[in-house]
Amino acid sequence: MQVYDYKVVRINADMNDGKVVLSAEGALAAAAEPILKRINNVFREEKPISVTDDSVIFSTWVPPMPGPVFNRMINAEIGSSVLKKRTPDQISVGVTPRCPNKCAHCGASDMMRPNSEMTVDEIINIIDQGLDMGTYLVTIDGGEPMMRNDIPDIVSRIDKTKTTVSMFTSGFRLSEERAKALKEAGLYSVKVSFDSPDAEKHDAFRGRKGSFEDAVNAMKNARSAGLMTDLYLTISPYNIDRIDDLYSRACDLNASEMSMTGIIAVGNWKDHEDEVLTRSDAKRLEAFHRKINSEPGGPRVSALPYLLGPDMFGCFAGNRWMHIASTGDVLPCPYTPLTFGNIRNEPLADIWKKMGNHPAYRKKSDVCLMRDPEFREKYIHTIPAGEKMPYPVYKLRSGIRLFFHPEQIRFRRNSPKEILPETRRSGKIPGQINTLTYSDGRLSFGYFYVLFFTGFPGIFIQPSSVFSHFSSAFICLSDLSFSHFSFSLSSVFRAVSCGLQFSSVMPVRIIPARIHKAVPFRMRFFHAGHHQAGCPENVNKR
Repeated sequence: MQVYDYKVVRINADMNDGKVVLSAEGALAAAAEPILKRINNVFREEKPISVTDDSVIFSTWVPPMPGPVFNRMINAEIGSSVLKKRTPDQISVGVTPRCPNKCAHCGASDMMRPNSEMTVDEIINIIDQGLDMGTYLVTIDGGEPMMRNDIPDIVSRIDKTKTTVSMFTSGFRLSEERAKALKEAGLYSVKVSFDSPDAEKHDAFRGRKGSFEDAVNAMKNARSAGLMTDLYLTISPYNIDRIDDLYSRACDLNASEMSMTGIIAVGNWKDHEDEVLTRSDAKRLEAFHRKINSEPGGPRVSALPYLLGPDMFGCFAGNRWMHIASTGDVLPCPYTPLTFGNIRNEPLADIWKKMGNHPAYRKKSDVCLMRDPEFREKYIHTIPAGEKMPYPVYKLRSGIRLFFHPEQIRFRRNSPKEILPETRRSGKIPGQINTLTYSDGRLSFGYFYVLFFTGFPGIFIQPSSVFSHFSSAFICLSDLSFSHFSFSLSSVFRAVSCGLQFSSVMPVRIIPARIHKAVPFRMRFFHAGHHQAGCPENVNKR
């Protein structure tokens, strides 16, 4: 069966012992081989959902082949592998902040702002922008999408020649009539969340009695309407021992697929970093994935920690996937509480470009970044407590605090070259003062290096001999509000200080680290006799 034909390369799909194998022919067949090898690593080992004489449906995560959307998937793979083009293969859109559940593991709980719901036109505009960039998988997300009465209208307005459209739901309000309306609107698949094969435990985890019954009925109604159904599991240490029972439930409900993702310490689960899946747990899911998919009959299984792991495709967040929250904020994925911009303020392509320029997303990660301790330490743990989510990435301190009170300043005798590696590893406050003395009420600096870090690349200032001396008896830099902007050192310090002088003033581009909201930005130096109230203990006296 020919599933792709584009001038100089054709791709065929053949069945081998119930498995799909792709092959290429044509002038550029050799160039397509690495791409097909990566796809065939999955296809040749696993059962598809369905195969007919003229169609193959491998997974709810893969467009049907042949077809125009599958063509776009191959084009995106060629663009990524050959042209090194970054394409947002998948876009998920939070169409509402509303939800009837109170899930213990909800990753979006702190992003659900009242009155932030986008209009239908805004949602379609976002998706159209994504399609123009090459997107071929669109997922409707929430909150709970079925809280909106116009979901069929939204789905119907999405161009199905360019993308498949799937929807996440807890099953709430997915009646037989609404399932039929969604099918008629062109919905491809429904992903219904399950947390336990037992109704009581499922309801307790979802925080709503009757949610298990809703999920079961939603699967039945969607299947009856002709939709693809995916029994979607968030696997935690508390239900990993029930995956066999959950698969039996998927079989009973005649599901097309059972997908498994690992619980992530974010949202309501952010304080449970020690209650996530271990490497051995991930290997266990991989083994289950391989076992079930090697057996004929029954729903196929997609263990996402395996498929998006180092041995397969790696993390898609910010590299092949982006999420638009109900606020319009653009995130690398629904589980990463960092915004790179808002579609109400700038084009999606510009935000995607910014995301690709960020050091965390410039290269593909082999592991889920939100499960990577180094990523979390640098970009998640540095989000100030109490801030609204998603947090603007440009405000991040990246583990480096700007000067708070003088006693927190570290005075060093190392060179800047020696400071840098240690600073990056330890997250300590950087800085160097070779000599700090006072006499006659004057503080004198031999030379002073200050290193500013943010979530964006690099060091933005490293001036030497900036401070010649302080001629005033009292200097206070208090409650400055920093954001992403450029300025000259001289203009800022002259504006907020009295009599600060420079020996070599240079305009420098700075993107300062964010000040922790609980601690004002304050430096105070006093006349002789009062210096102990504001100066560090290790100030050298003369």
